[in-house]
Amino acid sequence: MAFFAGKQATQTGLGLEQHIMFDTIKLNVGNGYRPVHSIFIAPRAGVYLFSATLMTDSSPVEIHAAITVNGVQLTRLLGHTISGRHGQTSHTVIVHLQADDEVCVRNIDIESRVIYGHLYSSFSGVLLFDM
Repeated sequence: MAFFAGKQATQTGLGLEQHIMFDTIKLNVGNGYRPVHSIFIAPRAGVYLFSATLMTDSSPVEIHAAITVNGVQLTRLLGHTISGRHGQTSHTVIVHLQADDEVCVRNIDIESRVIYGHLYSSFSGVLLFDM
């Protein structure tokens, strides 16, 4: 069970709690990643590792995002533009999931953010072991 999805398209105008869309699937072993909604649905209980990397636009902007499990924030990401240059943020977590738990990356705290595409932003996960 493993997936890796990149963000090809830049995403603008993100609302609060809106999913950050990762539209380019590079790997989806077990088909747990659902690209239409950019969400991972655990096919079975186990310990999973997830990683997200986000890049800001080059215009003055700050992004606040979270990796969530069933809508509850597991960890937060903060990225901001520095001196007119893109900024990047990432986080990696290990979590115990039950079958059908849902994991995604969401915009939080600030509306109308821009997440840069061109494969500089990504979301991935892997089952480490069954429980």
